[in-house]
Formats: sequence, structure tokens, C-alpha cells
Amino acid sequence: MTIDVMSSVPKDVDFWSQLEIEFRAVQQIYSRVVEAYDLTVIEWQILRELMKQDCLPASKLAKRVGRVATSFTPTIDKLQIKRLVERRSDSNDRRVVCIQLTSQGREMAPTLQSINHTIEKYMQARIRDTEAQLLQSILQRMQTSHLP
Repeated sequence: MTIDVMSSVPKDVDFWSQLEIEFRAVQQIYSRVVEAYDLTVIEWQILRELMKQDCLPASKLAKRVGRVATSFTPTIDKLQIKRLVERRSDSNDRRVVCIQLTSQGREMAPTLQSINHTIEKYMQARIRDTEAQLLQSILQRMQTSHLP
């Protein structure tokens, strides 16, 4: 799959604008790849997280994919309609709703790996490993910093 995304930014654009433009370009890359599998980016992220650890409380899953728990329900509903996830009550605390993969969701593992591989291959062609590590470190620091 070839991915064609315009990400040329004029040199006189400030850093934060460049960052936002690049974010949009990366978002386009993700969208183009996952849409080929009848998924949205957030659905793909949820399935990927559930492949790592199945049966997560909805609030914890929302946090892992960078979403607010209160706006998360419609996305889970769509994945349920697609029969990829299901909701279960936690056996220790019935107030907690656990999201887990269905057998059909687990069967998507090779598809999810293919999506990951396609995106990783494209991104690795754009940035060196050392640059990626530095960028990851910076992004992690930004995510843990508190805004005034």
C-alpha cells in the first residue's frame, strides 16, 4: 500500500504550527491505512490495546487511547455492532464495566499486525531511530507536564 500525504510546510511557519500540520499528516496516514479494513483510527487503537491486555475497564481503556471516558461510549457501541468487542461486568465490582474482545475481535490480530507494520514502515522511512527516540522522549515529557 502506498501512502500519499502532503506534509510540506513552509519554512517560515512557527514550531507549534509545524507540529500541528505534521500531526494532521500522520492522522491522514493512519486513517488511510485503517479505513481499508473498515475501521476508524480510534477503533484500531482500542483493538490494539485490547490485544495487549484484554478485558480493561472502559475508563482505563479510554485513557490508554487518549480519550475522555464520557465520550467513549459511542465508539465502544460501534465496535460492539461490528461484533469485535463486548461489555462485561467486573466480577469483583459490578459498577465497573470491562471491555473485552470477542472471538471475532481476537481473529483480527493478523489484520491489526498488518496495519501496525504498514504504518511503522512508512514512519520509519521518514525519521531515523535516534530521532524517533528523542521525539518519543519529548512527547512523553509533554504529556506528563501540567498546563497552567
